Amino acid sequence: MKNFKQRLKIWFQGFSPKTGVILLIICVVLHILAFGQIAMPFLSPSTKKTLGIVLFSLAKAFQYSGLAIVGVEGYKQLKKRISKQKEIPPMPKKRRRRKRKRQLRRRRQRGASRQANRRQNRRAGTPK
Repeated sequence: MKNFKQRLKIWFQGFSPKTGVILLIICVVLHILAFGQIAMPFLSPSTKKTLGIVLFSLAKAFQYSGLAIVGVEGYKQLKKRISKQKEIPPMPKKRRRRKRKRQLRRRRQRGASRQANRRQNRRAGTPK
């Protein structure tokens, strides 16, 4: 039994934390379904009980496997990402706009000079 647990742990560690987060999201949905089916009046009580047990068991299975995949390191990474997203990004600097305008201006000038060169070459009778 100990060997099986070790192999299972190694297999779970092969997944990325992103997969663990997806499993945890599925877990939340299954929990909502497990407790939401109680409010459905068109189901018989025995069907509600069966659905509740099955959905809740699946939710717990997804929860534990998702937590095992995410692990401590994945949790730390997620925590860093969430804290970074909460920060307000700085306003873009005006230099970037000026730089873009300069680039467009230079492209137009290059295009105009190329057209002038083509005209001169046509007048002179030389091909492109």
